[in-house]
Amino acid sequence: MSELELNFIVGLIDRAEIPKAEKAYLKAAAETEGGIPDITGDRQHAAYVEFCKELKRGLPEHGSPGFSRAFVQWARSRDGIYASAFVIKMMEWERRRPGVSARVVNRSEERKAPPDHRTGLSEGA
Repeated sequence: MSELELNFIVGLIDRAEIPKAEKAYLKAAAETEGGIPDITGDRQHAAYVEFCKELKRGLPEHGSPGFSRAFVQWARSRDGIYASAFVIKMMEWERRRPGVSARVVNRSEERKAPPDHRTGLSEGA
C-alpha cells in the first residue's frame, strides 16, 4: 500500500464516529498489515458501513440521469476500489459472524429500502 493510500484510509478512520481505541486498532492494522483489517466486532462493522457512505459521496442517486456512467467511473476510482474492499470485509464478517448462519431479510423492509447495489446495504444500514 502506498503512503498516499495509507493516508487516505487513516483519514477515513479519523473521521469515523467510533471510540479512540477502535480507531487506534484500525490504524495500527492498516499500517502494519498494509491493508484493510478484517472485522472483529459489530462496532468495526458499523464503522466500515460509514466508510462506504463517505466513499460514495458525490455519486448521483441510483436511477438518476447519468448514474450508470458516473457509477462506472466511480467504481474505477480510488473511492470505488476502496469501497469494494470495505464491502468485501463486511461480507466476510457477515458470513463468519457468530450465531448468524445467513443474512435474513425482512421482505417489507426490502420493499421500503432496497439494498444499494454498490455496497449491498440497505439505505438505513
